[in-house]
Amino acid sequence: MELVLEDLPQHGLWLIGPSSPQYDQYLSEILHRREEGVGRGRVARAGRPIDESQRAGSAILVNGSGKDIAAVALMWRYERDGPFSSSRVVSQGMHGCPSLLLPFGLVEQDRESLYYWLTIMAGSKRYVGPGPLVGDNRDVHPAVPGGMMGEVAVGDHRGKHPPDWRELRSITLSLDGVFFADAEFVGPDRSGNWVRVTREAEVHRTTGRLVHEGLQSGDRPEDIFARVSAPDKDDLEPGAPPEQIYGPRITMAEQSPRSYTRRDEARMLSMYRQHFGDEKTIERLASWHGAVLPDFRRL
Repeated sequence: MELVLEDLPQHGLWLIGPSSPQYDQYLSEILHRREEGVGRGRVARAGRPIDESQRAGSAILVNGSGKDIAAVALMWRYERDGPFSSSRVVSQGMHGCPSLLLPFGLVEQDRESLYYWLTIMAGSKRYVGPGPLVGDNRDVHPAVPGGMMGEVAVGDHRGKHPPDWRELRSITLSLDGVFFADAEFVGPDRSGNWVRVTREAEVHRTTGRLVHEGLQSGDRPEDIFARVSAPDKDDLEPGAPPEQIYGPRITMAEQSPRSYTRRDEARMLSMYRQHFGDEKTIERLASWHGAVLPDFRRL
């Protein structure tokens, strides 16, 4: 079986495959730090060992860009001997709120810890396999207080690894998209994360403003929820091209099948209300007002 790696060397981002002599050295270093964290009782998700059977389709991600990575998306494409092929996308840091890219409600005192445990710092490495990325920034920077060591939860997990890798003719592993900590984006973005993240930022920013205005006007909570949950002109039907929010226009081949819409946010707010109640949800949304968004830029 052939493994094809599509990384971004022009940006200092490399995928090191198992045929490289560096692979085992880097993997050994990552696993050593992981076990060291387990011994200290600080690793969040150390229970799942690396599956040796997945080695043929894995790689080590090396951040040689000189900049810290805030979010990353990887895509596997599987070619079988027959007429069928499939793909799978895994991302870290692209979704979820609050986050470094979507800092709505992010408490400043938590930012340093969040930054350390969620980024891939310049010079750091990660094992890329079927689950969450394995590794942390202790290879380039001492651990900071707070947070939990270990793998960060995967934000996007579309498709599955094939049940039998013996059926495969080739695997292509692509570094599909990267947001650096300064919000600069690079990569082919076949999975559409650029549009989704920037659109989600715009939707949440509008919601924070609407809730703030509603509270200033003395509106009832039910009226505020009705206003922020109502579809607007930017809510597109599934399959329609999402509006471009930042940067140059991109082609349909690069766009996500669905952008983030107010309907998506309404589902999230419904869960907030069920878990926290209306008063706490309004309070949380009001904290979104005035959030300083990253300066999103696409190369």
